[in-house]
Amino acid sequence: MVFRIFQRSMEGMHRDSKGTQSRSAYESPGIIGKIFIEARLRSDVEAICRGMLGVKWWEARFVTRWDAMKYLNRQKIASFIPREKKWIRLKVRPYGNDLAFIRKILQNGKLEVVTLPRIHYRLNKRFRPERPSDLRPKTRRPQAQVFDDIKAAEISGHSSLRRVGSDPETSRLIYSPPSYPQHRKIDLAGEPIPFEFQFDSSGFLILTVDGAEYYHSEVFPTFAEVKPFHKCISIPTPTKLLEFRLAENREFNPGDQVIIIQGTHAGRLGTIEENADTFASIRFTSDLDIPESVQIPLSSLRRHYRIGDYVKVKAGENAGVNGHIVNISLNEEQVTLYSPENTVRY
Repeated sequence: MVFRIFQRSMEGMHRDSKGTQSRSAYESPGIIGKIFIEARLRSDVEAICRGMLGVKWWEARFVTRWDAMKYLNRQKIASFIPREKKWIRLKVRPYGNDLAFIRKILQNGKLEVVTLPRIHYRLNKRFRPERPSDLRPKTRRPQAQVFDDIKAAEISGHSSLRRVGSDPETSRLIYSPPSYPQHRKIDLAGEPIPFEFQFDSSGFLILTVDGAEYYHSEVFPTFAEVKPFHKCISIPTPTKLLEFRLAENREFNPGDQVIIIQGTHAGRLGTIEENADTFASIRFTSDLDIPESVQIPLSSLRRHYRIGDYVKVKAGENAGVNGHIVNISLNEEQVTLYSPENTVRY
């Protein structure tokens, strides 16, 4: 691909006296799927890459020379090994690029994951739509949302739903829409096997995927991507709290005040210098008034709050509540907010 870019650059120089050219182009073994091009103008890069198969020239973005050198020196990424209680991104339609949480690694190499469902509630034969538009085939990608068993029963009938197990943490809700396309598999009698969706008791979809149905790369989700999973019963509560903290800490900006909550520097206050996917560079002043910088894992950091700060709860049962901090419990990692409506401990 890099060689082809140089070819197109030379062709542009021969056709045009001004020359649509690049000064250099390279790819880094540590960054898969990215090509770096040095040029005078962004329009030169777009002109060179436009029309090249597999190159999304419209997504080109500017990086400084200093950042480009850091990318160039990045070490090669190790082969991806899926692990339980980690995230992946799916390939299979309609879940392309959707976030999924690994629950189990099965013996045959497949993964049991949980994700937000994207399904259309299919119509049974007895259903009579109120509007003609309800009969139109739905071809658009369904919206990602928690499964609504009440809506499914109204549209597809109560016979399309059945629950397996009584324990809320391990029970499964099976949804078999009567008019949903059948599997290509058939049973011993030659009859097609009906398609079934499997959900946990909180309405999240449970899938079994093989190696070709997800991207083999580390995933560091944002807070907005993790937030919809806060009610997922298939993810243990301690794991959800950790993932929320990591996602929140990835949004630290240079200059933010943080407190180190564990490790050698536990209890010290510092300032964010640089933030990465798994760690942050923290700058603080030592006992000898000498500035020093250390790298701390994101799981060991927390934003520094003070009594009197006005904050807003971002997730959980009290999401959206505004109030002033009146108490901070470092051991339990909780704060108490006072708002005109009520007092909330979060």
